[in-house]
Amino acid sequence: MRVVIAICCVLALGCLAACGSTSKQEKKPAPAQPSQGEPAGGMGFEGAGVNNNGGGFATGTGAKTDLPKKRRAQLKFLTAKTTGACTAADVRKGLRRSGGNLRYCYEKLLAKDPKAAGRLEVQLEVDAKGLVSKVKVAASALDGTSVPGCVLRVLKRARFALPTPGTCQATQPLVFERAP
Repeated sequence: MRVVIAICCVLALGCLAACGSTSKQEKKPAPAQPSQGEPAGGMGFEGAGVNNNGGGFATGTGAKTDLPKKRRAQLKFLTAKTTGACTAADVRKGLRRSGGNLRYCYEKLLAKDPKAAGRLEVQLEVDAKGLVSKVKVAASALDGTSVPGCVLRVLKRARFALPTPGTCQATQPLVFERAP
């Protein structure tokens, strides 16, 4: 009996040494528990896979968070006034590629002011390569917020595919509203 206990102790100490554990135990925080009657759950990880490739799947439990629901923004592209080597459809197509980033500019404002909405009119010039060479705010109902500056930063990085070579000037009205 004493031999069995001694072997178990030696094995346990060997496992602790191999895992890098010390005799001092670190206290781990207790996992958050969901309130009574609230759903909880989440993804977990399980399995070592085959040939050290990893893999496996499982479910786990988790606590419900009190994060606010994301406020969604709606962006409308009104008809642009254009001159040069582009049409209003060309400008709208190029701006739609940046639509997610433009909506994000407005969603940041919605997080602070849920009732904010307005129209922003931008003037931009696109060079022969489809890059924005100049951009400025022509008119804004969102002055005093971060939206106009954010929109200008997004539009400076926008890319356009122009059907004919040459420069293009456009005045594009954008309407930012809270999604229904």
